[in-house]
Amino acid sequence: MTDLDPDSVRAVARKDFEDALRSRALLVVGAAFVVFFVGAAALFANQLGGGTVQGRQITSNSFLRGLSGVTRLLVPLTGAVVAYAAVVGERESGSLKLLLALPHSRLDVVVGKLLGRGAVVAVPVLLGLLAAVPAFSLAGVPLRPGDYLLFAFLTVLVGLVFVAVGLGASAAADSSRRAVVATFVPFAVFALVWGQVANRLATVAANQLSLGTRTVFEVYFLLRAANPLGAYEMVASNVGSPPVQLSFFSPPSRRTYVQQFGELPVYLTDGAFVAILLLWIVVPVALGYLAFERADL
Repeated sequence: MTDLDPDSVRAVARKDFEDALRSRALLVVGAAFVVFFVGAAALFANQLGGGTVQGRQITSNSFLRGLSGVTRLLVPLTGAVVAYAAVVGERESGSLKLLLALPHSRLDVVVGKLLGRGAVVAVPVLLGLLAAVPAFSLAGVPLRPGDYLLFAFLTVLVGLVFVAVGLGASAAADSSRRAVVATFVPFAVFALVWGQVANRLATVAANQLSLGTRTVFEVYFLLRAANPLGAYEMVASNVGSPPVQLSFFSPPSRRTYVQQFGELPVYLTDGAFVAILLLWIVVPVALGYLAFERADL
């Protein structure tokens, strides 16, 4: 296997990030996220500031839990759009051969582009969430800094998942059309179909296999968590809540499980779901690199 050269990786990542700046793509994405997050925070603070939910004071955590239903689609979609042409676009234009003619291995190129395109997603998300902070102070809504940072980390992480999916597809594909299909078909399945499949399979497990209630719940959670969008939403909607006392915004079935059985097994905890997200970053990039390494350019 080719050794990874950190200096080469940094050079590729820097070039990718600077190209995004020159094309103004980063500025457009950044402005869009700032407007979205600031607008959502201002609307939330204006409508609900000073109120309560189930007898508890409204805080920034309430905003984040509600926001997760939107960020679970918006940020990953941005990651997919940013990454799907990262390698195959340069392959079709011929600039990839020039890049590889420099002292960059194919592994350096793939890892460097993961970092560069990842930064194109991460920076706007972080800027948008940071710009939204004053809205809470102005409306008198208490800010929970630790939970806010955790939500920012999770949101960047799910964005990186689809940067990885897009990059893996781009590295493996020999045409932009195939890269588009390999990137956006999985996204559409995860966003639109997977929840119904998980519900159907859990129902089959309950009715046809005669599994107990606890096992059916666990099968359902594992199926949802296999979808990176589902894993993100289950963790992000629970930011700021103790593990055994899931938030009001957590999926009803997850709250029901805790109420009936006391606590979640380790493989259904938030930490396990974060590990699944990390796997979704590593595996697509690794598979894409293996195909790219064997490709005849």
